[in-house]
Amino acid sequence: MKRSISIICAVILSLGALIQAVHAVPIDPAAPSSLTVQYSYDGKVYPDLEIKTYRIASVAPDGSIDLTEDFAKYPVNIHGITSQSEWKQIAYTLAAYIEADALAPTALGKTNASGTVTFNGILPGMYLTLAVRVDDEKAVILFENFLTMIPTINENGTLDYNVAAYPKREAYTPTEKTVVYK
Repeated sequence: MKRSISIICAVILSLGALIQAVHAVPIDPAAPSSLTVQYSYDGKVYPDLEIKTYRIASVAPDGSIDLTEDFAKYPVNIHGITSQSEWKQIAYTLAAYIEADALAPTALGKTNASGTVTFNGILPGMYLTLAVRVDDEKAVILFENFLTMIPTINENGTLDYNVAAYPKREAYTPTEKTVVYK
């Protein structure tokens, strides 16, 4: 009886693994992809913002990622990351290297009248989109650096090569206080 239960459990586990393997779809590293980013805050949209995005990592069919040639020379580790704060630190570190070395973006665009920019014809991988500062009438809006993985898995469990992103933003009111350094 115990042997029969063990065999049944083994068969069920094997079938589960087989079903997962059949439904697992490998990533196509050459699939035409897009990234659409919306720049809005508190009901207001921001047209004509210059947006830069950089492909920092390529993706293999099994989903593993490796830094691209432009970014592999920097002392940044993208493996084994377990927290959002670590990813945020990586984004800000790479943004500093981009600024220091004046790296050319993978894609460059401007937001349209609805505050949206779409980068079409990009390859799957991990992208870093740089922060943008907007001086509004009443406040300064800062859209933060952010990382996006293409493709993503949608709610149907399939791969989506056309990804939409909404950067985190922060508003603050600058002070009128003047600081003099000597």
